[in-house]
Amino acid sequence: MKAEKISRFFIGTMLALFVLLIVSAMLLGIFCGDGSRGRMASFAAALALAAAYGLAMRWLQAEKFRLRALNAAKTGAVLAALCLAFNLAWVLFFQLEPSVDFLTFWNTARDLASGGELSQGIYVALFPHILGYSAFLSIFIRLFGPLPMLAPILNVLLTTASGVIIYLLCLRWRGVRTAFLAMLLWMLCPSKLLYNAMVLSEPLYTFLVLLFMLVLSGLEGRFGREKCGQWQLGLLALGAAGALALMNAARPIAAVPIIAFFIWLLLLRGRALGDTRLWRRWLAFAGALLALYFLIGRCWSAWAEQTLGEKLPDIPGYSICVGFNTRTGGSYADEDMNLLFECRKELGSAAAAQDRMLAYARDRVESGEIDFPALFANKLRVFLGNDEGGAYYSLAGLNPRQYTLLAMASNVFYYFLLLLALGGALNIWRDRNKRALLLAPMYVLGLTLAQMLVEVAGRYHYSIIPMLVICAAFSCGERRKNAA
Repeated sequence: MKAEKISRFFIGTMLALFVLLIVSAMLLGIFCGDGSRGRMASFAAALALAAAYGLAMRWLQAEKFRLRALNAAKTGAVLAALCLAFNLAWVLFFQLEPSVDFLTFWNTARDLASGGELSQGIYVALFPHILGYSAFLSIFIRLFGPLPMLAPILNVLLTTASGVIIYLLCLRWRGVRTAFLAMLLWMLCPSKLLYNAMVLSEPLYTFLVLLFMLVLSGLEGRFGREKCGQWQLGLLALGAAGALALMNAARPIAAVPIIAFFIWLLLLRGRALGDTRLWRRWLAFAGALLALYFLIGRCWSAWAEQTLGEKLPDIPGYSICVGFNTRTGGSYADEDMNLLFECRKELGSAAAAQDRMLAYARDRVESGEIDFPALFANKLRVFLGNDEGGAYYSLAGLNPRQYTLLAMASNVFYYFLLLLALGGALNIWRDRNKRALLLAPMYVLGLTLAQMLVEVAGRYHYSIIPMLVICAAFSCGERRKNAA
């Protein structure tokens, strides 16, 4: 009983921090920075949508509307087909030529597929996560050729698969109504539609972090029913470790879900913290997960170093250095990029250049010239304050009026999602059965904290959107299912 009370305290603290983060990000995004007037209008529209949503939920409950009576499998299949068709129709209608970072991904994938030398090898060695997504994309280029629509179609498949996982998680944690709402929100997300037209890694690593959560949720159910043998535990640990290792290759943020998992395991499992039998099973899984993750990661690093012809950097010194650049508010800085290439030219290796940039970052932090509260507030505003990134990166294919409309549509949906997530957090707190569901708000907190230390951009919150969708879906008021 004491363990449950302690766990409840930590759960409440975590959810309170989640709510504080969401409210702070909204306020900074709406009232600070350029374009605040347009974001105020978007927020007003989102408030109206949230009010209409609340009235609709009350009416459905009053009428005793039961989506639960529908067949969960058929409902999920129909939603998945709609999600696939809707997203595919968009990328066929809205097509973009890859440029800048997106062109680097494409060119590197083509080089890998052809087996030739990397045309941008020096740049890729400095940012080896480029190689992760490019290696994935190159597999399909070998199979189908360098088709212009290859990356967008893969994005559609990945986002549809992510939607299916979101549906399954919410179905397992709450019920059909919650799962239906979550899948619908994910399907309609405007910024996701815009990003699908681009050559970028976000749909891939987002799918992988959701896959990791699905494995944990499945394992949680098996442990509860005592239906997990050693070989099953090993296979699930391999699947989870593989998802994390591949995610880290595409974007080096696997530490976020790993830390979130261990915090949940040690502090946030409610009454399950007092079950010695469950402890033994979870610790066996955790040990296997870490061992396999480091093994798979080491294999990836060895292949990457062989492909690039040099040692991979251990620490993203450049990104940390940019993260504390007060002139750009922690966002991309030409001066730091030029400095990185000067270091690379002088020192002769990507690893040494990144180490030098880390030293420069340390000098900035210790200079006494940084107003840290102002810097972090600005970075939070850029990172979570709006969802205009999809429209911004699509500028080449839009006229000014189209850009304004798409940016506003993205922000209306995003603020609506944040408002629903606040209500969902309350229902998550009321849920006495503290499941792996808590990984969703923890991931939002963890990734946001990580971004406070490195270069920040609005696009980098892409993988947070599914977590917000899951939290938002819990706002529908459906009664909790029995423990799986």
